[in-house]
Amino acid sequence: MATCEELIAKARNGRGLDREGALTLLSGTKRGSREMYLAMHAADNLSRRQFGNIGAVLAQIGVDWSPCPANCGFCAFADSSGLVKEPFRLSTEETVRATKKLVSEGATGLSIMTTATHPFDSVLDLGRAVRKAVGRNVMLIANIGDMGCSQAASLAEAGFTGIYHCIRLGEGRDTGLEPSRRADTIRAAKDAGMLVFSCIEPMGPEHTPEEMIDLVQMHLDLGVSALATMRRYAVPGTPLASRGVITEAELARISSIIRLMAGHRILSFGNHEVSALPLVSGANTITAEVWANPRKGDLTREAGASVAEARKKLWEAGWSTIS
Repeated sequence: MATCEELIAKARNGRGLDREGALTLLSGTKRGSREMYLAMHAADNLSRRQFGNIGAVLAQIGVDWSPCPANCGFCAFADSSGLVKEPFRLSTEETVRATKKLVSEGATGLSIMTTATHPFDSVLDLGRAVRKAVGRNVMLIANIGDMGCSQAASLAEAGFTGIYHCIRLGEGRDTGLEPSRRADTIRAAKDAGMLVFSCIEPMGPEHTPEEMIDLVQMHLDLGVSALATMRRYAVPGTPLASRGVITEAELARISSIIRLMAGHRILSFGNHEVSALPLVSGANTITAEVWANPRKGDLTREAGASVAEARKKLWEAGWSTIS
């Protein structure tokens, strides 16, 4: 069996790792070990070479919140958590105004996020309006519920470049959604000619190396366009808050190995939160956020980091950004 150092050397040029190799690496690189820092260094070098040292800021706008029947155990919007007292929805005009501002600040892609019960026709209307406002050169991503082939085709016709969609850790166990339906949505988007942005999330201390690596393999087998990582937030009042969170260092360790596993099969590698260590561990993309955010319990318009904060974090990590 290959050692961790041998596996890192094999993967550093983008050839990727199979399930067994990635599992050996994730299980064998302990926090603070030489192998951990070798993996982070190799993943960082791989991304800088593949992506030309160009970092990107995606901007997500959460256009609504309401009690969601999917009842994901980590989500502030879950009906079962009782955190959402009053439904809220941005108007089309407010959404367009917000997206234009995000693009003017330097976001190279926009993600329109809705709750699972948001009317699909409204998503199409938002897509058409935002596309008209920001032009054809900005990626427009739909982060919505599951869909079939006809709905995916309609999204593409409305101006969406792709979707954000993934099978989450604990899907069907910690959520009320079927993993097979999530996978079918990814296939439908690909059949419609759209990009698929996926994420290995939400990582918590209870998730095993086998669980995480199997999920990465599943997404690679589905042919997703891009991968990212995200750790779980302990949102007060949600069922999974008591399980705790992983540290940023642990997130960077796991991210570096997922990046080495994916190799050249992806077009970008992101970290959803605006934090430093993943940006020197293989991530070249981070996400700014405004308005509704399922990882916050206070449900205010100040959802997350601004575009300016995200661009500064990329600069501090040595990434160039597109102006």
